Amino acid sequence: MMAVNKDARSLQVVGFNEHGDETHRYKQVSFPKAPYKGIALVIAFLQAMDYIRGDDATHTVDILDENGELCDAYFVNDKGVEALDIVLDLEPEV
Repeated sequence: MMAVNKDARSLQVVGFNEHGDETHRYKQVSFPKAPYKGIALVIAFLQAMDYIRGDDATHTVDILDENGELCDAYFVNDKGVEALDIVLDLEPEV
């Protein structure tokens, strides 16, 4: 199982194109009662379902600290983002 950074306070899904350029992002998601545990559960789910990928990744799940600074990132494929959207009801950032 992958270790999640202990500073994790929220996550944000970010899409990118084949050149690595950011194309879109979703609003940050947090778990107010247990931020680290919530994020660790999401990452464990993505890993168990084999959605954390390098070869066909289309998005990153950025792990942010309490200041909104990036402290880790996981590359995920489209199926992983679809699953997160169902579970977390991802909202596009405008």
